[in-house]
Amino acid sequence: VNVAVNESNNALTKAVKERLTSQNVQTGQAINEYFNFITSQIRTKSFNVSLVNATEGFIPAFNQYGSQRGNINTSHKMQLERYYSSDFTQQYDANNSVPLADAASVLDDLSQNALSLQYDFIAGSSFALGAKDLLSDLDNNSTYAQLHKKYHPEMRRFLNEFGYYDIFIADVNNGNIVYSVFKELDYATSI
Repeated sequence: VNVAVNESNNALTKAVKERLTSQNVQTGQAINEYFNFITSQIRTKSFNVSLVNATEGFIPAFNQYGSQRGNINTSHKMQLERYYSSDFTQQYDANNSVPLADAASVLDDLSQNALSLQYDFIAGSSFALGAKDLLSDLDNNSTYAQLHKKYHPEMRRFLNEFGYYDIFIADVNNGNIVYSVFKELDYATSI
């Protein structure tokens, strides 16, 4: 009886190991296929004429935004500070075990362009945290606003279709994130 029990145990153990090994191989293949698919998507999208044109437009428009729109006023800066220290900090603290200390201090290092863009797209937006991507039209006459109205819907559709976390356009010369679909607090900052 002991021999039969041992042989059954050995057979079951061997079957489970073979099954786990097979699943491990299949999972590895699926992950490789997924990364190959994403790499192909990104490579293809990066050569898309629309994205190339958007990038060529967004970089200078980002750099000119403050001069075209004007710097934010004290009231707007206070609203942006409240967004950092209240809305964002509350959400962060709810999702993390270590609370965030003085998030608004980041504002001291941001350029006037970044402050203006973050105010207009984040703190000044009527859309809630996590839904800033719904803002397409800034309704100002800046080149940036015109480009955003033109390209944002297409970028947002691509993001939603393929389930990306966010899509960024960055200026390779200085690391500035000149465009983001979701407009989180990394938007208009430098990598």
